[in-house]
Amino acid sequence: MVLERGGEPLRLVETTYPLEEANAALADLRAGAFRGAAILGIDH
Repeated sequence: MVLERGGEPLRLVETTYPLEEANAALADLRAGAFRGAAILGIDH
């Protein structure tokens, strides 16, 4: 995802986890294992 701030691109960093790995996502968050946002994906 790319947003713009002051006419310059602002790139967001995201890490996606399947919903089944929510506990792993929380553990990684606590450990500082990723930069940016964690997203839990739900497949229909």
